[in-house]
Amino acid sequence: MTFLLVTTSVTSILLFNVRHPDLHDSTVAENEQPVLLAFLPFFHVFGMLSTLIFPLAAGIQIVTLPRYSLREVLRCTEKYKVNDLFTSLLIYVIVWLHQHW
Repeated sequence: MTFLLVTTSVTSILLFNVRHPDLHDSTVAENEQPVLLAFLPFFHVFGMLSTLIFPLAAGIQIVTLPRYSLREVLRCTEKYKVNDLFTSLLIYVIVWLHQHW
């Protein structure tokens, strides 16, 4: 593995653990189950680890989109009550700046 792949993998693991420290805690209510919106490419190490492998292993509900579309991200966020999103900084900024958000 190259340094970049190792760094990305470690970052994914740390982000996942920071966001979900109590996933295996039996006191978490069922209605508080995390819902992750995934549209990063699964063939890329960050997309595969942070939005597919780790969430599946932890039993997190995943809502997938075939590609990024702001309209679809907003629609799915509302429809499926998405409370987790791992993506690039640019996508966060676009969603945050969107006037109808």
